[in-house]
Amino acid sequence: MKRLVILFVVFFLCLNASSQVCFKGKIETKINGKLKPVDFASVVLTSTKDTLKVLASSISDTKGEFVFKKLKIGRYRISISMLGYKNISKNIRINYPSIGKVLNKHYLLEQSSVALNEVNVRGVGSKQTLGKTTYFISRSDIKKYYSGAELVSKIPELNFDKTNQKVVALGGGAVKVLIDGINASPQELMSIDPKNIKSIDYYDFPPARYIGASRLIDVKTKHTNDGFYSSVNIQHALTTTFGNDGLYMQYNWGNNKLSFNGYTNLRDYSDIDYTNSYKYSISKVKFERSEYQDRKFGYDDNYLSLTYTKNVKDKYDLQVKFSPNFQNTHIDGDLDIIQKVDKIVSKRNGIYKLRTHQFTPSLDLYTKIYLPNKQDIVYNIHGTYSDANQKDTRFEYDNNKKLLLGQVLDQDNKKKSLINQINYNKNFGFLNLSVGNYNYYGLLESNVLNNNKEFNYETKVIINKTYCELSGAFGSFMYRFTLGANYYYNSTNSDSYNLWTIEPRLMFVYKLNKKSMLNLIYVKDISQPSLGQISANKVLITNEIIKEGNPSLRNSISNGVALLYSYQNPIIDFKGGFAYENSRNAINSYFIQDKKDIISLRYENAEYQNEYGVQGLFILNPFKNNLLKIKIAGSYKAIKTKSPKIGTYTYYTSPLDYNIELKKGRFLLSYGGNIRSKNLNGPYVNRNEKISIINLSYSHKNLSLSIRSIFFLVDTEYKTNTIPNSIVDYTSLNNINDNKSMFTIGLSYRFSLGKGYKASNRSINNSDTDSGMFN
Repeated sequence: MKRLVILFVVFFLCLNASSQVCFKGKIETKINGKLKPVDFASVVLTSTKDTLKVLASSISDTKGEFVFKKLKIGRYRISISMLGYKNISKNIRINYPSIGKVLNKHYLLEQSSVALNEVNVRGVGSKQTLGKTTYFISRSDIKKYYSGAELVSKIPELNFDKTNQKVVALGGGAVKVLIDGINASPQELMSIDPKNIKSIDYYDFPPARYIGASRLIDVKTKHTNDGFYSSVNIQHALTTTFGNDGLYMQYNWGNNKLSFNGYTNLRDYSDIDYTNSYKYSISKVKFERSEYQDRKFGYDDNYLSLTYTKNVKDKYDLQVKFSPNFQNTHIDGDLDIIQKVDKIVSKRNGIYKLRTHQFTPSLDLYTKIYLPNKQDIVYNIHGTYSDANQKDTRFEYDNNKKLLLGQVLDQDNKKKSLINQINYNKNFGFLNLSVGNYNYYGLLESNVLNNNKEFNYETKVIINKTYCELSGAFGSFMYRFTLGANYYYNSTNSDSYNLWTIEPRLMFVYKLNKKSMLNLIYVKDISQPSLGQISANKVLITNEIIKEGNPSLRNSISNGVALLYSYQNPIIDFKGGFAYENSRNAINSYFIQDKKDIISLRYENAEYQNEYGVQGLFILNPFKNNLLKIKIAGSYKAIKTKSPKIGTYTYYTSPLDYNIELKKGRFLLSYGGNIRSKNLNGPYVNRNEKISIINLSYSHKNLSLSIRSIFFLVDTEYKTNTIPNSIVDYTSLNNINDNKSMFTIGLSYRFSLGKGYKASNRSINNSDTDSGMFN
């Protein structure tokens, strides 16, 4: 009897083992009547009884093929999806094949028709919507770029700044980065293999739920891997202390993901020439002061995060993120000063030191709940604590070492902030509705020791924004209308201020033809002063000039309109138009003399500020194999300001950036440069940094090596001067000799192990980076 039982068990196990089948499939589509493989399509097998239970998953290769090596005979639900195509979802039965153990099946994907609010621009791999363009990732893109960061340059308006490791807009400006809707760092973007990216959404006019974002990208990934995943990036200069280093690790299991991200930016320059000069008059006495510093400068910025994510498909997403970031800065200068009071000339020497330390831990909780009938609710709470210290030391002596000026400014800031946001979204098919509320509370407690005089002040800011947004389409028109009812409150030891406003936003898009569109945008916005600007802090610049905050500073209210035209085909991409903005109570700073013996550099509200001008972006991609790409972006803008203190003045600026990229095989050669312009900042005109970066990189599978020269054959000067009608004539020149034609070597490596798990998407993202420091 025992032998029969053993034989039965062995027979059953052998039967069960032999019932495992290798299931191979091929996915194709028809283009101009010919079958073409669909690479990197997502293939998921689920239970027919519970479609939320993922049994196996795969991604089609460059031949459109996928494979499941060991499947039990039975019924499954197969789902095949790919952006730009109609999804396939059907029940299948895996049978034991009549010959061998391999079951082959063929699937044909149909290209999707134009969806609501979308214009599909064929031949260029993109789809335009209201304020958003989706760029699909092709096989040529995957061959061309090593990482998701480099892939960003596919977007006409953007580049990846390899020197500072961040996404930047051509013509200037920061860009908010998301990966699958979740706040991401440059290191995370650099760690992604392009073959794992489905598409990139670029918003030049983000929806209302992205509070505070002017430009935004959302990188949509394919299935990430179960198991362990890691990447490392190293970039260092050969002749000076310059480094960008990062480490990213994640572990996936089931619907869970635990990740660690850390990167540091290190600079330490020892050969800097810094000069500045002041000319001004007080009570008919003329003052002139020229200062030369032999300066050393450096910083180390460290960004860390530990994140846990859980995604239950069609039910909820959950993410908890802890980020203990810290930054340090140092400046050391030996001073040589020539000072002239009327006709009396004196010489001074001295020392200057600056030290800043900032520790900013934050905790972020995000959850998204999926409801029936294309509805969802998103909630985000973000808490930040900031502990910042800044110590400025300046001592000036005459030739007999007699102390003529001694200043010690020691500032300690303790700041707490809390952000709450909730958003409800409903898609009706013909119309999309988004309703939400955003609340910010910030409290700054500052202790200032200035030349042995100690004082404390407290600054409080409350913001509440309630918004409703509707978007849809009719015929060749698309529209988005947002209405916000917002409340702002500022409070200091000596003053308080509150404001209720209605803030509308309107965007119309008219499709002229398959290749071109016309956009009309109107925005009303509020700019709130920073915590430092409304502080009561004071800093001595010279014996007769002080810089101070203004507790009575008010919010600025702006109304802006833009008319933009875009044209796109496989070879040429052009975007350009006209923009105008009027700001009442514009926040500015001026040199003012309202006391007999003192000139103040003080923040004030201008009566108005008008900005108007034209802008344009031109992309040339002359070869089908993407061998060469040229980007040129420029603008011409006038800024007219009327101040009750210093009158009316107009300033003109015309920045121009360009980038040339050549790709051959595994080598990528690029050059980025600009034509300098100037930016207005209060009473100062700052000349833009000269850009001249040549980069050569070699990539093979998961390894990338690069060599680049920064400030290639150009100067490293930073120049600032005051506007013509300023009562203080100021000029400064900062030359970082360490940076001239600086060469760096970079290495990036990544690896992964495991099966598949789809990352969650995130709809709102908040952070608070204002430490309240008075600069």
